[in-house]
Amino acid sequence: MKTRLIACLLCLTLLASLTACGDKPTQKDPTTSPTTASTPTETTTPTPTELEEYQAAVDTLLTAQNLTLTISEVSTATTGGESFDYECTHEIIYTGLGTDTFAAEVQQSVEYCGEDFQYTEQYADGIAFLTLEDGLYSQPMTADEFLDRFLPLALIDGTLYADISSKSDGSSTVYTFRQPTESEDWLAGMELTQAEATATEKGGQITGYTYDASYTAGGTTKETSLSVEITYEEATQPTPPDSALYTEIEDLSAPIYMYLAVLGMEAAESISATIENVLSSSASGELVTTAFTMDLYGSGSELVFKQTFDFTPYDMLGIEKVGYSYEDVIIDGEGTLTQEGEEPYTYAAASSAMIHASVTDQLQTFLVDPSQLTAASMEVTGAGVVVRFTANEEAGARMEQQVAGDFFGDANLLTDLAENYVTESLEGYIALDLYSMLPTAYSIDFTGVHTLEGEQYPLTLQHTLSMDMASISTYYNVTGEHLPTQELETPATPVFYKVTDDEGHALWLFGTIHVGDSRTAYLPQEIWDAFDAADALAVEFDDDAFMEEIENDPDLQTLISEAYVYADGSTIQAHLTHDEELYGYAVAAMQASGSYAYYFDSMKPFIWSNTLENFYLRQGHRLTSEQGMDNRLIDRAREQEKEILDVESGEMQLQMLSNYSDNVQEYMLASAVYTTQDAYVKGVQELYEMWCRGDEAELAAYLSEEDDTSEMTEEELAIYEEYTQAMMTNRNIDMLKVAQDYLASGDTVFYAVGLAHLLGVDGLVDALRNAGYTVELVTYA
Repeated sequence: MKTRLIACLLCLTLLASLTACGDKPTQKDPTTSPTTASTPTETTTPTPTELEEYQAAVDTLLTAQNLTLTISEVSTATTGGESFDYECTHEIIYTGLGTDTFAAEVQQSVEYCGEDFQYTEQYADGIAFLTLEDGLYSQPMTADEFLDRFLPLALIDGTLYADISSKSDGSSTVYTFRQPTESEDWLAGMELTQAEATATEKGGQITGYTYDASYTAGGTTKETSLSVEITYEEATQPTPPDSALYTEIEDLSAPIYMYLAVLGMEAAESISATIENVLSSSASGELVTTAFTMDLYGSGSELVFKQTFDFTPYDMLGIEKVGYSYEDVIIDGEGTLTQEGEEPYTYAAASSAMIHASVTDQLQTFLVDPSQLTAASMEVTGAGVVVRFTANEEAGARMEQQVAGDFFGDANLLTDLAENYVTESLEGYIALDLYSMLPTAYSIDFTGVHTLEGEQYPLTLQHTLSMDMASISTYYNVTGEHLPTQELETPATPVFYKVTDDEGHALWLFGTIHVGDSRTAYLPQEIWDAFDAADALAVEFDDDAFMEEIENDPDLQTLISEAYVYADGSTIQAHLTHDEELYGYAVAAMQASGSYAYYFDSMKPFIWSNTLENFYLRQGHRLTSEQGMDNRLIDRAREQEKEILDVESGEMQLQMLSNYSDNVQEYMLASAVYTTQDAYVKGVQELYEMWCRGDEAELAAYLSEEDDTSEMTEEELAIYEEYTQAMMTNRNIDMLKVAQDYLASGDTVFYAVGLAHLLGVDGLVDALRNAGYTVELVTYA
């Protein structure tokens, strides 16, 4: 995919630059005008509308050969309740636009969350050059491709606004654009909440723009203010750089994104991260695995922190040696360190600034400097932006020092002893969220070779890091409690039913949603009264209890392994037969999620699709599974020591997913890969808001709406029907029988399963009524 980088908006806007394809955007031809012109007669010349007058100035701009633009932006992006401030100023000089002698220079000055950096881009003779800190990079490209990296020359498309007005002072005219009907091309994919723009025209030329807007995408909301000054005089271009000094890479944006990722790591206050390392040294005869988890929330006295660490050494035959592990928790300024086999140790915690710095240092331990690349490319998926790179010998030498130091305590020991050292390979990738530009994953694969007494001794590292920056789950991950919230003035009012049989036996039927926010804690009292008086809670299955069962049951562990992994030793590629490109896209999406590792290739597609959907949900920064209705009910049942029943067992759900045919699992994976985080989050949020409103008719219509299958082939239709039969129809039949058994038992059960099982096609509400039971929708006082 060809990326179109909006340089001034690089850090935070950037769906437009990442999803745009093709030629430089131009203004649409005006076909309608939002203003009313006087009615022409046969004897008068029609008065140009304001849109037509503006378009004439745009045409002049688009045909200019020499332009100097000064662009500035001030913006604030909010994601996960955190704000990230961004300011950018850049000076652009274009000469010879539209001719074979086109050349350009762009000077960029950026301040992101208090950190400053600058970079320069130049274009001459079909090559673009980037200078970023100490990095010098080049990329062959056409003039249009270079122009596509920045804001379009004609910033405002007047046809996209329902209200256009103008005001003239005699020498210049200011056009004001309000009520946008859709986003500008350069903001494709963003959902505008408001926007207003101006264009200043003088002497038939556009001399400036302003653009103020609020918009959202994914889990990010942004407020931005742009201003552009334009002059038309020819400027002297600097001498083109010496291309021999620049390293040619596949995508000039890659090192910029790497730089922004580092700043994003340092700026976020709430971080959840997992780090896994596999290090080996043939010189020491050891292989070591280390695993970190880190959760950091807040700052000052509100900071909470938790870190777990496992260190496991092996000899080169793979025989495990004695390792160690610990857990470190900081709450209310007091730390508690618990090392395996020892009594907990308490201590006074360091300042929040020092704790943040320590976490950031650990995240950046193996980061490659963006100035040390020998190759770099970018790929955009629905899950994010993946920057792949190869690093130079200088980066390899630093990596060797780091890894050797971990083995020998002395980073220089092997280098001093060796006759020679060579970095054999150093490559990796870094991924960023598509909308917030915060980093989500980082991976390094490194091999260095020392020569000692004529023999070669490899030193290797496999480093994987997954990150949720500005995470809304970190507080819960540390404390096991949700952040305190005030009771809402308007609580959720989900649909809730009382079911009775002819003998007066009752069952409460509640449609859950598996994600939520604070609203799931504040439900109408009628629901809680029924719950508290019930003899038992029935849920689809108790996930926590199932996980505990797995830990203590080797047979169940074997069952899960068999369900997850292809028993015949084949890999996922052999089972994806309908779309030859799906595997590559899926790997990129999994890398962006921070979940991909080589062993995933042996796992079935349903594991991949579930992993991606969970990632999309986390990156939405709005809803969490911890606050899903199922977990709320299970927690309350445990507090009351109420019996918890499984409508379906964990084994049953696992078997259902793993027994899907290859075709259905490929369908599930394609659905996850070819969606975007934004589309997924919007869909989940839409259903959640309907669940909160509790309008039975609205929900029934939404859940019963059939998907459009008109363009499916017979094979695709068969796959779709197999999926819906197994996922919904067959399960609803089984759930109906379980509900009938509960009613016949005489116990009053609070029966809580996913909302779609109640009101969707073949849902339980209609099925119970058709079976002769009385089903009443509970009304709230």
